Amino acid sequence: MTPWSRRAPTSARGYSTYLKKINKEHAAILAAITRGNAKVAKNALIAHREESLHRHRTMLDEPANSETED
Repeated sequence: MTPWSRRAPTSARGYSTYLKKINKEHAAILAAITRGNAKVAKNALIAHREESLHRHRTMLDEPANSETED
């Protein structure tokens, strides 16, 4: 099992919240691109990238979900 799969949201609610957050970030990027607003699209992309890095770093710092490391 990979480190990501051990630390990804395990509950249906946690996973749903996780997906909603990511979809909201993607929607902001797409909306700005669709409107032709490059500055807003760039800022939305930067925010998404920073949030994504934060999410992944947080997951890697958390202990594995009820699994022991060998």
